Amino acid sequence: MHLIIENNTRGGIATISHRYAVANNPSMNEEYDSSKPHSFITYLDANNVYGTAMSEPLSTGGFGFLNDKQMAAFDVMTIQR
Repeated sequence: MHLIIENNTRGGIATISHRYAVANNPSMNEEYDSSKPHSFITYLDANNVYGTAMSEPLSTGGFGFLNDKQMAAFDVMTIQR
């Protein structure tokens, strides 16, 4: 029985960067301190990221290699979606 359960276990990487976080948000926090900068806590639950990526269309042309000069000037942040 143990082997059956082990073979059917799925999962991925789970990360907790910090054990404790405090937001300084004037609309949500009773302990708001106006002398400190605003801060917020974001909760992300990214289920089925692989499935979503697999449902996106693939590029069909315009592929090519970059030369050394193009590689040095390449900035991924300037790519349009």
